[in-house]
Amino acid sequence: TGFFSYLYGLFGGSPAGAITLKDCLLQYYGQEELSGGDKYKCDNCKQHHDSIKKLSLIQPPEVMTVHIKRFRYDAFFGNNTGSKLTDSVEFPMTDLNVKQFTKAYDKYKEEQATTNYDLFALVEHRGNLSGGHYVGYVQKEGSWFECDDTRISPVTAEFVSKVEGYILFYRLRCPRSRIEEREKITGMVERGGGEQQVWISKLWWHRWLHIVNPGPIDLTGFTCHHGKVHIPSSDEPKLKSIPLSVWETLIAKYKGGPQIGALGECGQCLAEREEMDRRRRYEQKMVHESDKTFIEPGQAWFIVDKQWLQSWLAFVNEDLHRPPPGPISNARLLGPDGSPLDGLERGLNYRGVNLEVWNIFYRIYGGGPTIVRSRLDIYSPPCPVPRTALGGA
Repeated sequence: TGFFSYLYGLFGGSPAGAITLKDCLLQYYGQEELSGGDKYKCDNCKQHHDSIKKLSLIQPPEVMTVHIKRFRYDAFFGNNTGSKLTDSVEFPMTDLNVKQFTKAYDKYKEEQATTNYDLFALVEHRGNLSGGHYVGYVQKEGSWFECDDTRISPVTAEFVSKVEGYILFYRLRCPRSRIEEREKITGMVERGGGEQQVWISKLWWHRWLHIVNPGPIDLTGFTCHHGKVHIPSSDEPKLKSIPLSVWETLIAKYKGGPQIGALGECGQCLAEREEMDRRRRYEQKMVHESDKTFIEPGQAWFIVDKQWLQSWLAFVNEDLHRPPPGPISNARLLGPDGSPLDGLERGLNYRGVNLEVWNIFYRIYGGGPTIVRSRLDIYSPPCPVPRTALGGA
């Protein structure tokens, strides 16, 4: 890594021969001594100590992305100089085993049983540090293709194996037992048309079909806060029907749930939604009947935080189904001493409502503080709060 290595890099050579991806992984996951200026600072005693740093793989991912360092920067004679590393790194097309880099962990014992990977895509950088071009290679149905901008051309696996890899994408190899499980269960689905049907998330089903470790069956998105099945008609396309026997086989192995035996919405949720819709219509009607774009002589404007007002408008819009806005949040307009913050703009940061509308808002939501002005300008002098105003000081 010294000056002569840098000179070799400048002229496209390397003092060392080809290295393998396994060599890179051994170095990445190897022990590193931290001493001198790199000592580790203990969180407990707050002192720096010589230590050893080591990385381990706990849960082998479904897709492993390997980024090979192809660019370096060196400082010589006070100047920072960069170069591209063109060393040949041999990478396996199939059967990359990372077992030796994993650390035993009971929680992921099942996942750690499968550690073989096969290459399915990579990125190549053509050019140098000052300019270049990225080309992708991807495998589809056993065949490899070169993706160069809009040009896609078939290539051989042998050609891909000799590419100067920059970013490599490996997929966890599916063990034979999982392949047999898929064949068995998909066959049960095809034959089980006359059996009692239950419903399962299509998202989880596709995970089960295409990845090695799909995780627990997750149907929490189809239940409500009452703990009951709640599936609006808009969510029905997200579910797939399967025979009860298939469900029992899957739930026994992958756990999760809950079981969905019928589609429909929770009765309590429907009642709550109808009640909320009535409230939306009521509030909207009350404000609409009382709101005006002007005030009579002797009356005052009540300042309302624009952000809170927008939340209320979203709530009363029955198409949006937003929650109530909560207490009026005028405090965001004021500083610690109660005076308006600098730079507030009418229409952008605040709006004005009349006494009747303010009382409607305050009666339902509370909050505050009450900000009253004779003119619709938060920086104009405050005026007394009318005796009939709710929330007044």
